[in-house]
Amino acid sequence: MDYSFLGKYQIYTKEINFFPIDWSKIFCNNKKLIVEIGFGGGEFLVGLAKKYP
Repeated sequence: MDYSFLGKYQIYTKEINFFPIDWSKIFCNNKKLIVEIGFGGGEFLVGLAKKYP
C-alpha cells in the first residue's frame, strides 16, 4: 500500500503550542472532526476522510 499521502493528514502535537487543541484553528473550519488515536499510520481515518470529505 502507498503511504505517501499520510504526511498531508498527520498532525504532530510537538508542533502545537496551545492546549486544549483548537482543531478549528488548525483546519481553518468548524466541520465535524474525528480524531484517530492509537497505533498505525492513520489509514482508517484517511479512508474516512476520502469517503466523507
